[in-house]
Amino acid sequence: MTPNRRDFLRAMLLTAGATAFGSVSMAEIGQVAAAPLTGGNPDYRRRFIFCYFNGAWDTLLSADPRDPRIFTPEVRGTTQVDPGYARLPSAYSQGGTEGNGLYVDDDLGIRLGPAAGPVWKHRADMCVVRGISMATVTHEVGRRYFTTGRMPNGLTARGSSIATEIAAQLHGEGAPSNMPFVPNLAYAVESYNDRHPSFASGLKISSVNDLLDALRRPDLGYSEPEERLIADYLHKPESFGLPMSRMTDALNRARRSEIQAEAVLAARLDNRLRFPDGLNLNSPQAIGMLAVQAITQQISTAVSLRVSDSLDTHFDEWATDQPARQFAAFEVIDQIITALKTTAYPDGSGRSWFDFTTIMAFSEFARTPLLNARDGRDHHPVNACMMWGAGIPKGRVIGASTEYGVLASPINLRTGLPDAGGHVLRPEDILATVMANSGLAADFLARDLVYIPALEPLT
Repeated sequence: MTPNRRDFLRAMLLTAGATAFGSVSMAEIGQVAAAPLTGGNPDYRRRFIFCYFNGAWDTLLSADPRDPRIFTPEVRGTTQVDPGYARLPSAYSQGGTEGNGLYVDDDLGIRLGPAAGPVWKHRADMCVVRGISMATVTHEVGRRYFTTGRMPNGLTARGSSIATEIAAQLHGEGAPSNMPFVPNLAYAVESYNDRHPSFASGLKISSVNDLLDALRRPDLGYSEPEERLIADYLHKPESFGLPMSRMTDALNRARRSEIQAEAVLAARLDNRLRFPDGLNLNSPQAIGMLAVQAITQQISTAVSLRVSDSLDTHFDEWATDQPARQFAAFEVIDQIITALKTTAYPDGSGRSWFDFTTIMAFSEFARTPLLNARDGRDHHPVNACMMWGAGIPKGRVIGASTEYGVLASPINLRTGLPDAGGHVLRPEDILATVMANSGLAADFLARDLVYIPALEPLT
């Protein structure tokens, strides 16, 4: 890395970090004190799908675009931005509502880049959040930061995944008996549990077949009499001279796991999953179908998915791989949203599963607004995310990055608009607000946590 690029990156990190941790105004301190982050009234109908874009997406191509008619190559020295849309294949460079890659809805005030075309039809149900400070450009750190809502210790994740926290609260004491059998499903993503019962841990799978196998009775190599003895020991320890009160924590956990496993097997959840004959179960379409059926067939409460191939495009493959892989991931999200919208929620109200499901798309950070000397983009600490469905305001943009340099801009927490005396958004603020909007506690994430009133659903 040259000294100039190193200095520029250092300046971005210092700007983002200092603003994020030191810019809460006195008015906003009052908002924080009154923020509904302690939970206490969870909505047990709420479901969640987290869609992870692997490898750091280029937000100029999707969630945070720039108009190529204004940000031309001739002025990039001043703007420190080069959208680069003209370098893309024609399907992207000549697409969008403007014919230049850009999608624009002036009525809603929403703009998306050329790779986000598949979800443009859902813009009226979308909330875009921009100008998120990641304070890192390390893949493992950024990924674990957004997954847990806590900055890691070095490369080591701190705390539990947000999906684990959601599962623990929605399936904990007081939960109705008809909750899904697999609280937390993690497809090809990291999942962490640092303090919750094992039922909240992510069931990690790397293919659809993994889930089907997990839902069927496994062959552990024991004979039927041996299996009966194990079950009797866990279910009726007194028969073996072991009072329940003297069972160790390990045996108690094994006992609970055995009972939960038996309930899952008895429910024959594998029969609830349906895929067309001949469908490649490793295909993006199968991944989308898995997420939808996990929610609508009452298999899972929180589903986390890796929806893209690697987006770590430092070289000239940026022009082909970045838009195509983002586009394919947004096709999966479109598939999920469309299916949830057209599947009735089973309460006779006429509402759909989409009305009860929060869908979030995110990546570990973004990519530099300027192309490097290899015609690719490097790591950029200012991020964005996109959400649809329950618990969010629809057809709205919250937050902003600066027009020049695409740096994090402080915002007014109530309006979501740029405000020099406001607060720079962080992943924990967004994740906590989404949880709070479902009646879930989120105050454990940080002492300086900020609730974002602008992210409240519009009534």
